[in-house]
Amino acid sequence: DLGGVGAHSYNELRIRNFDVERFEAALNKVIARHDMLRAIFTDDGQQQVLAEVPAYKIAIHDISDQGPEAQERALNANRNRLSHQVFDAGQWPLFGFEVTQLGDTLCHLHMSLDALILDAASTSIFLYELNRFYADPALELPEVGVSFRDYVLAEQEFRKSESYRADLDYWLSHYDDMPAGTQLPLVRTPESLKAPEFVRREKVMSRDEWTALKQVANEQQVTPS
Repeated sequence: DLGGVGAHSYNELRIRNFDVERFEAALNKVIARHDMLRAIFTDDGQQQVLAEVPAYKIAIHDISDQGPEAQERALNANRNRLSHQVFDAGQWPLFGFEVTQLGDTLCHLHMSLDALILDAASTSIFLYELNRFYADPALELPEVGVSFRDYVLAEQEFRKSESYRADLDYWLSHYDDMPAGTQLPLVRTPESLKAPEFVRREKVMSRDEWTALKQVANEQQVTPS
């Protein structure tokens, strides 16, 4: 019911004296190192790593000749376009980098990463290596040595083991006793949302508020999350 939304992260950095060509070279080094950055997904759900991909080019939007209000409108337009884009999983790349140039020394770097190819841990590795290659273009890092394909094959092989079968039998034997999903009251039905969007929200709570929230959650037999 809440489909049609890409599970991806969008981040934006405001940077001074940003060398786009240097960053682009660093990005292409990381793409060459990690196979999942060259991955696409076929119609039957299989992952396919492309042996070679063209050099990734970062799109640059130069609005340095516009006034502050026009620049803000252009930035918002780029955010709206990029922050909720849905990548075509069958087409490379499943990530996007663009730059909005605001002046001679100031720009915004827009970054979109699809969760089909990167989770939180691998995103940290990706950004760490990207930063290191940008800081030192001559840097050479050790070969990764293991691919995601290796992991998939190992996981498939593990499914043949006695340990896996024992674990599976355990959970199947408890299936009927497991609680159903929590049915929380909703403001509206999910299918009534025509263009769903995901938003990250933050709130700092006092100790008293947190204690009260945990109490309410306990009364409803749900976790605070």
